[in-house]
Amino acid sequence: MTAALISLAVLTRSDAVLFAVFLGIPIVLFSVRTWRQRIGIATVLLATGAIFILPWVIRNDVQMGGPDLSTNEGLTLAGLLYQVDIFPQ
Repeated sequence: MTAALISLAVLTRSDAVLFAVFLGIPIVLFSVRTWRQRIGIATVLLATGAIFILPWVIRNDVQMGGPDLSTNEGLTLAGLLYQVDIFPQ
């Protein structure tokens, strides 16, 4: 369930990929005690994430010529922070 929600958040906004790091690693490390179970949980998280995200990446590869998750490239954030430099008036 966690991986599915993180994947949907990533499809909504690609910056949410950090949720996978900040939520996925603690879930894997602290949810069970044995390493075998941790590897199993990590595999389930990665597989679930791939099931949700991979079709979009394949679609972008076919339609846009590259397997990118987003075409944003940070320009929106840069435009907000440095509006004078990027968009001179």
